[in-house]
Amino acid sequence: MFLLRVTDTILETHTSPAGGPILLHVMKILEGYNFTIEDLKERPSLTYHRIVEVRFVLVLDLESCSPMPIFHQVTEAPSQRV
Repeated sequence: MFLLRVTDTILETHTSPAGGPILLHVMKILEGYNFTIEDLKERPSLTYHRIVEVRFVLVLDLESCSPMPIFHQVTEAPSQRV
């Protein structure tokens, strides 16, 4: 189990491969924006844009370091790699 304190809330998630570390990473990034209810009322487009942008940045980061086959396109036959 992983624990993360976000402001006054403790978030508890499972370890990999359940996605817990990814969720904690997203929450930690979003915590830096210090969102308030006024942000949603006054600038909803910008607020939602920032939330969605965190997801895209995280996916790009995962693509660059993940050994999972869905993130790596095979361009040559296995026999050619040896």
